[in-house]
Amino acid sequence: MAGDKAAACPFASFVATPLFNKIHKNVVDATDATKCPFLPRDPAVTKCPVVKMAAQSDKEDQCPFVEMTKYKFSVGPHPTIPEKAQSQFDGYLNTVHNEGRYRVFTELERHATHFPHATRYSKDGTAHPVVVWCSNDYLGMGQQPEVVDACVDAVKTLGTGAGGTRNISGNTHVMVGLENELSNWFRKEKALVFTSGYIANETTLSTLGNILKSCTIFSDEENHASMIAGMKNKKLKKHIWRHNDVAHLEELLQKSVQEDPETIRVVAFESVYSMSGTIGPIHEICDVAKKYGAITYCDEVHAVGMYGPEGAGIAERDGAMHKIDIIQGTMGKALGCIGGFIASSSSVIDCIRSAAPGFIFTTALPPHVVAAATASIQYLRGPKGVQKRTDFHSRVAMCKDLFRTANLPLLEGDSHISPLYVGDAVKCKQASDLLLDEFGIYVQPINYPTVPRGTERLRITPAPVHTEQMSAALVDALVQVWERLDLPRPEDIPTDMRPTDCSQGTSTPLSIEEELAVSILQNCHDGLQFGANGNGFIPPNGNGQCPMDIQKENVVGN
Repeated sequence: MAGDKAAACPFASFVATPLFNKIHKNVVDATDATKCPFLPRDPAVTKCPVVKMAAQSDKEDQCPFVEMTKYKFSVGPHPTIPEKAQSQFDGYLNTVHNEGRYRVFTELERHATHFPHATRYSKDGTAHPVVVWCSNDYLGMGQQPEVVDACVDAVKTLGTGAGGTRNISGNTHVMVGLENELSNWFRKEKALVFTSGYIANETTLSTLGNILKSCTIFSDEENHASMIAGMKNKKLKKHIWRHNDVAHLEELLQKSVQEDPETIRVVAFESVYSMSGTIGPIHEICDVAKKYGAITYCDEVHAVGMYGPEGAGIAERDGAMHKIDIIQGTMGKALGCIGGFIASSSSVIDCIRSAAPGFIFTTALPPHVVAAATASIQYLRGPKGVQKRTDFHSRVAMCKDLFRTANLPLLEGDSHISPLYVGDAVKCKQASDLLLDEFGIYVQPINYPTVPRGTERLRITPAPVHTEQMSAALVDALVQVWERLDLPRPEDIPTDMRPTDCSQGTSTPLSIEEELAVSILQNCHDGLQFGANGNGFIPPNGNGQCPMDIQKENVVGN
């Protein structure tokens, strides 16, 4: 029904038939037209089902009440898609079904105080308890009381929406505070928040192509789809280098300098690759990029919150933040919220803020989400965050050891992501279904186009909220599924999917003391670079104490 609002049902006003009134009174409240049971719900119904009964009319093909009211009712079929287009829609869906990669979304209800426990709702409406083993809420921060409380308090104080774009009333006080928190966390001059990590990547990389007069992007072959989408800007030239192969990157850069010396080069890569679990050799990549005068752009989406003494990511852990010109990240994974961001120099941030359509023309994140993200960052930067990361990495190491002991085909990588190789789309979906239906374990299948055909896998993400009992139950279920479906073993993993020197990076885990020492040295560098402001060295801690003195107090002798 179309109209100004759902007011009184027009049938009740214009029909005096006693039978109709009796039915109407018993079935629906006459004050709510949206609940009227006589309006057909089936698009195939073209005749009014109550005309004879209510109006004693023989015009079944046209409801007389429509003409008698100001309301318009649609009782006919919906407009049809043009036949040629419909044929192509059907063809595409048939293809993904036949290839076994049709995506079925599992309907879940997370429980804020009991994650990773959740409730799964089946198509028949029944509910079943499940344990989630594939969430990107890596640290369980989406249920952390401090984060939840910050979100709830902000809703009560500030309401539910931002009210507009950042330029039109959406530049909230809490948003400014979050960007300040992010710039401090990543030791950059400024930060800029987007509505998602995908938008942050796509918009920033695309906008670089619009701002820079001549720009060439050098992209790791495993970069995320959001980065690839941003690089599709027609003004950008693109080169793809083999995954984590720094020698190949240098070869391409060297050739570019020779053939096009005036172009501005951007080297784009990730710190943690979400599907393989490998870690980028950040120092080596940045050193080669700087050798040829290139801008460095690093996606830390799957590392933010989980690595480094303050949880800022792999670059912080490895002492390489000062080598990266633009750091991109998300609040939708380990921070347990939603939204994306970049951190960089003031000039870069101001250019993106001023020219990026994906930032300018979209409503800002609501203040309660911003408040929750800020609280999550502050938690993870503090001592409780250090402990959570310690528990997290201990759980990851335990699960990987269990997979190896059970002779499961773990795709080895130095990050927390723990993929099990399947190599077949149909069997990958079957394995996921068996885990869910028979064991109450949710691990989603990863198929093309997320990964190349023939590399299908189950992507498992252990978290500190997973207990030893849950881990044992997972492995037991996996062993049974692997045997039942006759799935690959470690020796069946293709050679090009096995770890090599160039695919693992410099990612030997550091102790907490080593991470802190690296961070302190980086703080000194960043203080000289960004904190001087023409007034000499100002230690980034802001209290006038040299970070090297902090190192002596907190690290030496521990």
